[in-house]
Amino acid sequence: FFRTTLTWPPSSELKAVIVNNNAISQLDGLLASTNLNSLVASHNELTAVSFPSHSQLRKVSLSHNRLSAVPDMPAAVALKELRLNSNQIWMLPDTMRVHTQCVPSSLHLSISL
Repeated sequence: FFRTTLTWPPSSELKAVIVNNNAISQLDGLLASTNLNSLVASHNELTAVSFPSHSQLRKVSLSHNRLSAVPDMPAAVALKELRLNSNQIWMLPDTMRVHTQCVPSSLHLSISL
């Protein structure tokens, strides 16, 4: 099958992106959108995702991909929902296991280890 890289020019107008079931392996430039608050990229071929420090994301669904680690989310203050089910993640990073103050108490985390 084909793998797809989704390349997107930065936009301050983009608020939500839903790209399920597209064999996407990379999200180049997409996450640089300053007002993006919802990303649904389930059932793709993503192996890694990193979020910029200015992220306003409130909902992120990356279930059913090939992620081997929880994405680094330096500015997860706005994040309310993070779905990472059915990936290849075997452990949570120290910031989630030990330093629970780094994870907002209102965050809905869905992950299967």
